[in-house]
Amino acid sequence: MIKLNMLGLDSYLERNSSSLIALARRLFVSLIISFPQITHAEFLYERVQYRVSYVDGKYIGLSATFYNVTTDVLTKPKPQFTIGFDGDMKIGYFKSTRFDESSFHIPNEVSFVEQPGKFFIYPGSVQDGSIRKFLNYLSTEQQSLVEGACRHFLDEQSIDNLLSSTTQNNRGRNFLSLSKHKYDINSLAAECVAEATKVYARDLQEMLTKLGYNLGNIDGKWGAKSRAALSKYFNDRNLPQSSEVSSNLLRQMSLELNQNKEHYLLSGSEKNSQILSQPINLKTNLPDFAKNISEKLRAQNTIKIFKAWLGGSEFPSSPFEHRYNLFWTVFERSAGNTQASPALINLHQLNWNMNYTYTSWDDYEGIEKYLTNKRWFHEEEYGDTITVKFWDKGYPDFLANLAVRDLTRNQAEGIMLDWWRDEGGVLRSTGLSIEQVQKARTRIAKALRNKLKKDAIILGNVGWDFNTTTTEYINGVFLELYKVPGQKEYTYSEIKKMENLLKFYDENLQEPRIIAMAPWRVSELNAPDAISPSSSVNIKYAKLFAAMSVVIPKNGYILYSDNNWDSTDQDYGNVYYDFYGFDVGKPTSDFIKSEEGVGYKEHEHGFVAYNINKSDAQIKRKSGQLIMVPAKSGLFCRDQSDKVECLSVN
Repeated sequence: MIKLNMLGLDSYLERNSSSLIALARRLFVSLIISFPQITHAEFLYERVQYRVSYVDGKYIGLSATFYNVTTDVLTKPKPQFTIGFDGDMKIGYFKSTRFDESSFHIPNEVSFVEQPGKFFIYPGSVQDGSIRKFLNYLSTEQQSLVEGACRHFLDEQSIDNLLSSTTQNNRGRNFLSLSKHKYDINSLAAECVAEATKVYARDLQEMLTKLGYNLGNIDGKWGAKSRAALSKYFNDRNLPQSSEVSSNLLRQMSLELNQNKEHYLLSGSEKNSQILSQPINLKTNLPDFAKNISEKLRAQNTIKIFKAWLGGSEFPSSPFEHRYNLFWTVFERSAGNTQASPALINLHQLNWNMNYTYTSWDDYEGIEKYLTNKRWFHEEEYGDTITVKFWDKGYPDFLANLAVRDLTRNQAEGIMLDWWRDEGGVLRSTGLSIEQVQKARTRIAKALRNKLKKDAIILGNVGWDFNTTTTEYINGVFLELYKVPGQKEYTYSEIKKMENLLKFYDENLQEPRIIAMAPWRVSELNAPDAISPSSSVNIKYAKLFAAMSVVIPKNGYILYSDNNWDSTDQDYGNVYYDFYGFDVGKPTSDFIKSEEGVGYKEHEHGFVAYNINKSDAQIKRKSGQLIMVPAKSGLFCRDQSDKVECLSVN
């Protein structure tokens, strides 16, 4: 599980008005690029100027100012018009399209909450309908500017020019260099165009009525009388009957009525009218999963370390330092961060089963259809959540399409699914039977695999469970090895179960069989510092579990972390132990069982062994060497000519 301490864009904007008002005082560097007249869907300009700006060293803004602009209804050039894209460098992506007073006057009643004179287009403002209120306020001329400027950034070269904006800020320059931001800008622009080009039946009916065409009631329903009126309009102007119903058509009508400068000319919305225009579809380009994952696996060392979410004492930089090999987060943050190791496999968590009520990060577009009024049961510290109706027959395709969108945006290697279980809190939160949960999860896993193809990583948090419900489709598991509050250390039977879990999933998962093992450190309830993570007992257990993660599975990862109950703040705080840097190259053997509870694996320059038993054990290597493996320990050894040098077990 993860604890959240961040809010979505809408909450951020509402809570940080003073920072955003400071936009006018921000430092910016600009790059001026001049072109001959270029047309972007009836959008003409003389030149464009790009600016980079910052707020609090964390937020970045890109602005494009177009000079001497004309459109299909704006024949007298507008001296300048500005569109902006705002990003969060911590989370790692551009989140909204911005319009403000530098573009045109925006009255308070249609401005963003607590942001007079500004409006932000992003999924939240589309879902809550405020985007329609904003667009319906604008004059026809202003609507043409919004549509034209957004269409400009459907063009790949235009996006490249924007992201090439000059900046002296190293962090900003590194951020802008990430290729995934092309998708960020393109998707935001497409979202803007999709809204700006919507034509509602009610608006077209009102225009035709003002132009003298009788179609009966203006009711937002596009019936025979409305079709006949539009047909006559086309005939009267010698336009083909196949002419497209478009925003351009509405603007031409307003021009005929000499109303192109009037505000509140439109009133259509999803609540009162049919949509007549065709939707804008954004092309998706998923990463080359097979190539990316195989390259990263080849680049990883003997001991593979992972980071679960952004919690713990090393937050926020640790997932993106060279030492980690696997990472996931609920936020749309990519492994493309320039601090990340080329060996870091990055996953994006999707909340498939529940929705946080106090933040908007998992308010995915369209999720409201699947929200229930049932509480999702978990520890109180994680806050209020409600159950998602994941057993709905339409939900698997919804989630799969969401995964495609997010992985395209993030260029990540796959997705992570928390609570990927058939029992426990899943049953209590849904009222379903185990069989019903199994069927629902199978449908979800199958839909995800079909959409993401065979190579993307689909990793589920299975806890302590031996579960083959979806192993036909998934290729990764997170073993969240929970201890009840106050349990100081694992019992022998629990460690034996860990060994069996590693073997079980290495046999049942699909390739590349990613197994992320997360045992919790030795600790005392209400006294997390009483036994230091760097104590000899914790180092010994860390080496034991790390050795098991190396020896048993093909691709095992280790995170020896704090207990969730050690802190009420963030889960999975961890120490990065020095021995994690031990490297003896790639394996030259599979898992070799020496005796019950004892095993080892040969590598190019040495070997790794473990012994979970209460007494010492001896292994015999293929070379004939006899090696003693101490009780309850992991052994990491390097070959030195005819000798072996091993790390201390504690």
